[in-house]
Amino acid sequence: MPIRVGAETRRLSQEEFGRMAYELMDCVFQVHNELGRFFDERIYAKAISLRHRDARPEVAVDVTFEGFSKTYFLDLLVAGGAVFELK
Repeated sequence: MPIRVGAETRRLSQEEFGRMAYELMDCVFQVHNELGRFFDERIYAKAISLRHRDARPEVAVDVTFEGFSKTYFLDLLVAGGAVFELK
């Protein structure tokens, strides 16, 4: 089953993921405190990606298998290896 991600990806170590996730959560709280809680998640993803150098919003993932083909979108891909779902 071919899966294509619209960005370069890599495997993060547990330590690297923990450090990166901690930094990202600081950024998320700052954005939330400034914007409030009533915007669409795309607004938050864009604001986070503007502040965090390694964050990419709305990364396409194309999945195909036999006659099936569909494109999904990751809310936020950070450092090429951590996927975050925004709510």
